[in-house]
Amino acid sequence: MLQKPNTVFVAKKVNTAGTSLVAGDLVVINAETGAVSASSVITTLASAPKSIQFGFVKTDGTIAKTQVISRKNITNIVYDAYVAKTVASAVISFAGVTPVIGHRYVLRCIYRDLYEHPGQFTHSYEVIAKTTVPADLAIAFNALINTSSSARVTSTIVGSIITLTAKSVTDNGFGTQGKEAITPYSQVQLRVVAYVTDPKARFTISAKDAIVGLTIVQTESQPGKGNAYIVRDREQAALAYKGITYRTEWPVIKPELNVDLTATYDSLVIEYSKQYQSPDNQYMKSTDLAAEIYVDHSNTGTLSALNTLISDWASLVGPQGIQGV
Repeated sequence: MLQKPNTVFVAKKVNTAGTSLVAGDLVVINAETGAVSASSVITTLASAPKSIQFGFVKTDGTIAKTQVISRKNITNIVYDAYVAKTVASAVISFAGVTPVIGHRYVLRCIYRDLYEHPGQFTHSYEVIAKTTVPADLAIAFNALINTSSSARVTSTIVGSIITLTAKSVTDNGFGTQGKEAITPYSQVQLRVVAYVTDPKARFTISAKDAIVGLTIVQTESQPGKGNAYIVRDREQAALAYKGITYRTEWPVIKPELNVDLTATYDSLVIEYSKQYQSPDNQYMKSTDLAAEIYVDHSNTGTLSALNTLISDWASLVGPQGIQGV
């Protein structure tokens, strides 16, 4: 959920020259004149405007704009280059295990991403050892997991080692991957534990022993940065600030999102405040705002360069600069 009024632009490239505009361009606008400006001029104190706006060139040639960003009111600037997501996995080695024939071996997958389910949701896979060969346990678990229709992981095997890899949430029946999906993007969060019991012993349920010689190396899932599906969710969430709330007419005429789900993105977030007169006209108040800008990562360096320019502009010392009046 957005915590403050945000403007979210998802652009194909940064137009630094301010000329020959095409749909999908991100531009810098001199808020004092309303004219599109070359981004390079804003760092020269003599020509730097006191306030700017970012603009997004739409397919009809018009330009959508952010709120006015005053140089003296910028509170934070964060730039992030694209970082690929990490899928949860677990590498389980049975190589050092000496199976005991007749003992019950259990792998339990614990999932922490099912918010609809209170507590932790688990899938358990059980194998009764029939030989003392470690690879036979690995083969049995690999087959058991891959034939389970409800499994949220896939299993691959090499010798006595199996690797569990989390599936996409979409593979489990949730339509989170489309452009118009109403379910936010999420990943499977996986943790694997294992134990062994002796079915012939008394108090079997409580006697869950560690499997001697077993090793498990786990990797946590991470969404990365500039993930197109998260960019989609940010753009979707910002629609309400444009008056698109899905409550005023049916069917809802919803504009198409600008995000390209096949692309990856660099991001620039500028947090700032805007002053306004209080209703009682006694003093000035301010509200926090933010501009979120996502630019196709294939245009390497363009958003990084803009980040440098905006940071330099915000740091200018002069009229209405950080040390100005």
